[in-house]
Amino acid sequence: MIQDYNSHLEKRELQKRLLLLVKPKRVVTLAGPNILTYTKMYPAHVKHFEIWENDPETMLHQLPILRKMSGKRMIYHFGDIAGAKINRSAFYDLDFCSYIPSVKSHVKRFKDCKFMLTVCLRDCSIENTISIFLESVEERLISDIHHPHHNLMKTNKNQYLYVTYHDISSMITIFKFH
Repeated sequence: MIQDYNSHLEKRELQKRLLLLVKPKRVVTLAGPNILTYTKMYPAHVKHFEIWENDPETMLHQLPILRKMSGKRMIYHFGDIAGAKINRSAFYDLDFCSYIPSVKSHVKRFKDCKFMLTVCLRDCSIENTISIFLESVEERLISDIHHPHHNLMKTNKNQYLYVTYHDISSMITIFKFH
């Protein structure tokens, strides 16, 4: 059964706020079944999408929608986003929705890119998720500043925004904007 994220208002609101911060013109993504809604959330300067999908049912749902899209360059791959080429000038939306230990190698692979990483907090606390994330990107925490709508995490190399919310289960999205 295809998961429809349009009904997950917290996730959509978070995406609307964070995706406005995307500066690159190229996005490599796991777009999900609501691909048209998803691509419209990006700023107008984003003109190139490289979409990855590894679920056959979602792919069959997406393909007819892709034909209706205009004004954007689309490259579509059936497979795991872990196979995407690393392009430091692109932005990667890594919406894995699994918990951090299972995607640790993916996080490590994309650590030098601009990205938004979404993982589930089931079976792993926020503290452990952050710890495993920092280990994956080979950084150490300098400060974690809490704000009402997000947290700002500074490390020895980068700055990240992160937000926790409840979608299908408890989730965390970590956004690297530099």
